[in-house]
Amino acid sequence: MNFSRILTILILLILFTPQNVKARSILDICYQAMSLLPLSQTIDSRTGLSPKNLEELRAVHEASLGHKSKVAIPKLFLNGKVYETILMLGEGGEGQVFLVKNNQRQFALKVFRDSEKFNENLKVAGQLRNLGTPMTLPIEVDHSRRSVLFPYVDGPSLDIILNPHLQHIAVSQETVAAVSDAFDEFKMKLKFYQALNPYGDELSNQNVVIDLANNRFIIVDSR
Repeated sequence: MNFSRILTILILLILFTPQNVKARSILDICYQAMSLLPLSQTIDSRTGLSPKNLEELRAVHEASLGHKSKVAIPKLFLNGKVYETILMLGEGGEGQVFLVKNNQRQFALKVFRDSEKFNENLKVAGQLRNLGTPMTLPIEVDHSRRSVLFPYVDGPSLDIILNPHLQHIAVSQETVAAVSDAFDEFKMKLKFYQALNPYGDELSNQNVVIDLANNRFIIVDSR
């Protein structure tokens, strides 16, 4: 898309903004214009964290896993395949997420409580894939069990890093500041594509994990 077309979009956005809407900043108008541009590549989600930051986050992550609940259910099934359960990674209103393994490979398996949430999450996952957002997309879906299998991302979620009450090992202020700054930058990149982004401004800390192996942010859940 050339400069003249971008300029035309900006002018149209200014002219057709309703008068009863509060005045928008030039930056907000630019965000809207950018949302109309075709996506040429995946959004860059690299954190830029230092090796020292990552080493600290590794210790925090391992401490957190050590306090996760062991599960009484030894096995879970997905499309006839058997997965050995290791830990329960989380539980909420939508369902439960388990760390499982099959043939020595680890996955995250989410079991939804109802069909409505199950279908909604699959829809949003598809939208995020089209957006070019770096996220864990379903490997396999079992509609009969309302279950979805994802790649397991080895790393801590932002809510653990940024919330002292959830930490089993305290995170240094230096690392907290570095993660916060990097996440603000990542959210700014997402905002450029706000019109296409099903999250809007609702992306929460618990939905984002730092992939320690690749030093990048990953969205690990579609809501």
